[in-house]
Amino acid sequence: MEEMLTLKDAARLLTGRGGKRPHTETVRRWITHGYKCPTGGEVVRLKAVRVSGTWLMERKWVDAFYRARLLGGMMGCG
Repeated sequence: MEEMLTLKDAARLLTGRGGKRPHTETVRRWITHGYKCPTGGEVVRLKAVRVSGTWLMERKWVDAFYRARLLGGMMGCG
């Protein structure tokens, strides 16, 4: 099993608007509500598990979400 990342750890690996690091609440929102693709329609969620009230995710889940967002900006998500 991989080392699990917290919201703060994931925020360090991701980029938000303007290339800045997203706030941890933004990362939580991507988990609970997802990221709506610029082309409309599809919503991509950051996979995570909740353990004792803390959101945790694997690095590969964060990487997959980042790729989906990056490609979503160019071709639509998915």
